[in-house]
Amino acid sequence: MVTDTREIELKYEIGPDAVLPPLEDLPRVASEDGPDEQKLEAEYYDTEDLRLLRAGVTLRRRRGGKDSGWHLKLPAGPQTRRELRLPLGRSGRTVPAELVRLVKVYSRGHALAPVARIATVRHVRTLVDEAGTSLAEVVADEVSAQTLGASTTISTWREVEVELTGGDRQLLRAADKRLRRGGLQPAGRTAKLERALADALPAPTGDEHPGGRGSAADVVLDYVAEQADKLKAYDPSVRRDEPDSVHQMRVTTRRLRSTLQSFGKILSTADTKHLAGELRWLSHVLGDARDNEVLSERIEAELHQTPVELVMGPVQARVREHFAPLAGRSRQAVLDTLDSERYFALLDELDQLLADRVSVNRELSRIIDAYAQDAISAFGGGWLAPADWEWIEQNAASSLQLIGMARRRVVALHLCDESVTRAAKLLSMAHGSLSDWLARRSLPGKAGMTDDEQEEDGDS
Repeated sequence: MVTDTREIELKYEIGPDAVLPPLEDLPRVASEDGPDEQKLEAEYYDTEDLRLLRAGVTLRRRRGGKDSGWHLKLPAGPQTRRELRLPLGRSGRTVPAELVRLVKVYSRGHALAPVARIATVRHVRTLVDEAGTSLAEVVADEVSAQTLGASTTISTWREVEVELTGGDRQLLRAADKRLRRGGLQPAGRTAKLERALADALPAPTGDEHPGGRGSAADVVLDYVAEQADKLKAYDPSVRRDEPDSVHQMRVTTRRLRSTLQSFGKILSTADTKHLAGELRWLSHVLGDARDNEVLSERIEAELHQTPVELVMGPVQARVREHFAPLAGRSRQAVLDTLDSERYFALLDELDQLLADRVSVNRELSRIIDAYAQDAISAFGGGWLAPADWEWIEQNAASSLQLIGMARRRVVALHLCDESVTRAAKLLSMAHGSLSDWLARRSLPGKAGMTDDEQEEDGDS
């Protein structure tokens, strides 16, 4: 049976002679237990071209310590990874079928094989509260790594991890501050495997924003990248039949498609039309499963609100009996889709679009960039030439969405800087002005929203 946990941790580089500072006086910490020594040996699995690692995913078979077994770690937000564990069992060094299935969104049919062995001598210090409850573990690791394959590289290093076990992020922040003051530096990599295979990972391709950081194209493509990551993150959840996972994956799919359609003035239609069609196909498959979920839930909710004297016979049982085979068939259709070559091709096409930073409409990009630059500079006055405003008005729906996204991006900076604050205000004003302009002209549909987004807005 798979065990599902959340791992919230910080990792640091530490020199050969460095000493950890005392941590027993941190918030809520009453004492410090340990250190206890553990010897761990792990074999890591990936595709030949390291598809899992490049996506921030690690899969290992580990012996030693208190959690021997198969571990699959998936990205789950800042400083957080989702860890799925299986006991070692009798499979030997063959990756369990359950874990193979959960990484298909990344491996896409490519074989998994050992890529590295890592041995760790770990010294564990446990921070506990007055009741003796563990709040966090602070571990100092002495690591020896050996790459596997056509050639072998051996490397050694030391690192420190702070992982929450019962404490909160306030404790994590306090520990981070203390360790930094003690001379430790945040690690540049989140996984040991990244350091072990550093030479085998693709070299950086240069500036991620060739059109200039913060350009109109970047705003759109960054949003597409964010939604693409969410789509992949929901895949294992759908395969495990977790609550609301089908709905969330469907919403993400439709957001991606809507973005590609809405910003046809920025993204080249030739580059996105086929992908938008494939996202529509995926959305329909997920929609069939979601429709069954919603209808079943609504009927059962109505039954619970109906007076008992009006319910004749085992109605709830008959409702479940009716929907069970429908749910089974629609779920199997979803699983077949997620295992299909067509789905893998869709993911490849999405990755390629982001890798290439697709060709953009330079005219719209220039106009929005000029507006944003003027706002950031906080010059005020007439931000755009009349001809530029006329161009934006002719493409009002797309421009409105773009300015709204730019506004959210500026606000998300959380910087106490006068120019940034003014930029956020000016972007809000522009968003409101365009919204009013759309309303005055009584354009069909909701201002700045595509038909798909309106449908999604009302989707349960």
